[in-house]
Amino acid sequence: MIKSMTGYGELKKENEYAYINVQIQSLNSRFFDFYIKTGKILSVYDNEIRNKIKRSCARGNFQLKISIDFHSKQEITIDQDKILDYMNVSKQIQSLTKNTMEELSIDKLMSMSDIYKAENDNCELIKELYFECVDGAIIELNNSRMNEGKNIESSLKENIKTLEDELEIILNISKVNVNNELDRYNDKINNMIKDLDLDKSRLYQEIAIMIEKKDINEELVRLQSHLNTLKKYLDSNSEVGKKINFMLQEVGREINTISSKCSNIDITHAALNMKNELEKIREQAQNIL
Repeated sequence: MIKSMTGYGELKKENEYAYINVQIQSLNSRFFDFYIKTGKILSVYDNEIRNKIKRSCARGNFQLKISIDFHSKQEITIDQDKILDYMNVSKQIQSLTKNTMEELSIDKLMSMSDIYKAENDNCELIKELYFECVDGAIIELNNSRMNEGKNIESSLKENIKTLEDELEIILNISKVNVNNELDRYNDKINNMIKDLDLDKSRLYQEIAIMIEKKDINEELVRLQSHLNTLKKYLDSNSEVGKKINFMLQEVGREINTISSKCSNIDITHAALNMKNELEKIREQAQNIL
């Protein structure tokens, strides 16, 4: 069962102190990307939340939005000692680097989450509520990704079935194509050199070499193997997105070789149909975890 990298999860909860709403949206990404938007009070937990999501959701581009409403007025004060520490560090850096630019600006200081303190905010109880919302939103997100993965899996199986149908067409044509190619080359050469006395055995040997260069049997065997591997990946419970993308490159390589080696028009048309179907799979595969 494959899982999509696209999904959405949300959970709202409240206790006697506050109401919290957590929303998590994920998009496809080659790596783990994390963006969070919280208030000053909750920002102290950003790293913990990041690690939670990375453990539970692995790869993807994750965006978190959190809103909090307190049932009673919360007074936010500043940590003066922390601000002085930042100012002293700023002065030391200026002295070491001989930098004449202005000292640490107020805007920069205000963006530092650890200079704020919430008075009477029952921080641990709010943290507990906050983390419950995050955990619930992660569960909803993963359920959403699983459901989207089912849709992608169903679509990919149809695409692979189409590839197999086109491959079967090529296999059937190629079984009789060798003899046809032999006759075609023989007639063509005889017409070109009919007045010359040539060694027939040598002539047939050269024709056989030419036909062997056009032989696509090995490519067909490898292509069938790659398609079987793709189907196994779709039934896997592990993260297979990167494996599928790699295997699609191998499938594309075999199709291109078949198309370039074979001069039979029906095989060429079947190979072009396979290329078209492969592009559809590639688009879908970009979203697989």
